[in-house]
Amino acid sequence: LFLYDMAGKLIKSVGRSGSQPGAFSGPRGVAVGPKGGVYVADTGNHRIEIFDRDGNFVYAFGERGSEPGKLLDPESVAVGADGRIFVSDTGNNRIQVFTNEGILLFQFGRSGKEPGFFKNPTRVAVDPSDNVFVLDRDNERMQKFDPSAKFVKEYSLLGNDFVVDGYGF
Repeated sequence: LFLYDMAGKLIKSVGRSGSQPGAFSGPRGVAVGPKGGVYVADTGNHRIEIFDRDGNFVYAFGERGSEPGKLLDPESVAVGADGRIFVSDTGNNRIQVFTNEGILLFQFGRSGKEPGFFKNPTRVAVDPSDNVFVLDRDNERMQKFDPSAKFVKEYSLLGNDFVVDGYGF
């Protein structure tokens, strides 16, 4: 993982290959929290790793599994304005929401095609109002949820990525 300043100058490289704390195995998603912390979806190690704004390892949470709080191939992470951590638990076809300390608050979704269900949710994002957007890859759509995870709307997609800005997408 490489950290750059706003001018595009490399500040530092973070992590290495492996399973130790601060190391990665196939990291896929990165988010920056409201206080500048860096959150990494470490897909191959089935966990989320957190670094401070200077790139120092702080802690990690998650382990391989399907029980609540466990992760299977998490591909994306997002952090809400309130510090809640949203994880696309891709292998389990759900979104899990954690406190900033890595404690599970709740989860939503399961495998399926109906609104609110997922088939390989590969990206998650949160807008400034804490609405949650999920790229539901194999159902070829993006789904929007309110801050309490209630389904709001779906959007048909032709690609595999999306951007959430201050306007909701």
